[in-house]
Amino acid sequence: DQFDSRAATRLRKEVADNAVPAADKPTDVPTLKAACRAQFGTLLATWKQMDPWSRGKVGLGEFGKLAASMGFEGDAKQLLSELDAHGDEVLLVHEWDSEAAVKWEAEQDEH
Repeated sequence: DQFDSRAATRLRKEVADNAVPAADKPTDVPTLKAACRAQFGTLLATWKQMDPWSRGKVGLGEFGKLAASMGFEGDAKQLLSELDAHGDEVLLVHEWDSEAAVKWEAEQDEH
């Protein structure tokens, strides 16, 4: 039916308009962090997107969602393992970025 066809065309256009160009898609930790800085301004702001509960840690699910939203198409578990010092599939704020961790911890002390 014509309505369904128009809706499908609009949806394809919306997805294409929001897609990250292939050249800008992160492929590793440094390019993921660069994409995060471009999107959120700082790695601390990025952390707050992943950890809105201020727990100081995120699991593979939260990390994977962030990586996918940045255009990463690889194995998020492998990417996380490059940052995860303990190998427990839990990313701590200081494993994400030491500078962000210092600022994050200072903010927590204020609360």
